[in-house]
Amino acid sequence: MYKSDFAQLNYDKNKKRCDRRFLPKGTKNTTHQKVAFIENWINDYPKKLFNYKTPFEVFSIC
Repeated sequence: MYKSDFAQLNYDKNKKRCDRRFLPKGTKNTTHQKVAFIENWINDYPKKLFNYKTPFEVFSIC
């Protein structure tokens, strides 16, 4: 395994944990609005990796 594989694995686990806050395991149906809300929440959440800036803030700087 490469180092990047471990980083990706941790990212995937963390993203799934964030998703489970809103969609508990076993949820059958959801709406487009609910998925959009979760996406916006994740993208507006400050990340330690980005020096506690949101991904949107980091992207807008580029």
